[in-house]
Amino acid sequence: MHHIAIPKYALDLVRERGRPAGDLSRIEATQTALLVVDMQNAFVSPGGPLAIACAHEIVEPINRLARCVRDQGGKVCWIQTNLCHERESWSVFFSNRLNAAAGASMIASLSPGDPGFELFHALQVDETDLRCLKTRFSPFVSGSSNLNSELKARSISTVIVAGTVSNTCCESTARDAMMLNYRTIFVSDANAARSDEEHNATLGNMLQTFAEVASTVEVLRSLADGRLIPR
Repeated sequence: MHHIAIPKYALDLVRERGRPAGDLSRIEATQTALLVVDMQNAFVSPGGPLAIACAHEIVEPINRLARCVRDQGGKVCWIQTNLCHERESWSVFFSNRLNAAAGASMIASLSPGDPGFELFHALQVDETDLRCLKTRFSPFVSGSSNLNSELKARSISTVIVAGTVSNTCCESTARDAMMLNYRTIFVSDANAARSDEEHNATLGNMLQTFAEVASTVEVLRSLADGRLIPR
């Protein structure tokens, strides 16, 4: 699990603005969706082609959040990256950020039919949950998915972001959610990155501008008003 250490500059700025960093006001659960980003085998399974070392450690916090959101009348949405047929539309990324072999591996492992595409087996997915396939880091990018319309149709006004990778798809999702006027909450111990440094830098970015940052227990407390916090 990541060692959480939100950068001091972010905490100082939040205090200057008069918004205490740890003051998470009550969440209206029936208007809330938990967005679980890219918890796919490619990222979560040990030895996976895109493995994030501690991603499997956030499975249980995510399951706890999902249970509570459902119990309190909110929605859970499992988001998966689908890169099948996306090489040309991502041509700048695949040409300038990855070599040919790395790009081919990333596309293959995040395409339907490949084991890497599937959600990690220990995630507790319910038949009432939403499923979303996205073709960009953020599902809110125009043309990436229908997530925004699905949430709006259900009167969702708050999103809780969890998953991997903290500083890529999770951060992109949270940034775009805020800009679409969702109240956005980023869960400090239910997101995973390649290093503590990258993860904590994202927490700083979130706290300064894009989202409220809270732990799993803090989010559970706010959702359930203290009633469902596990012993």
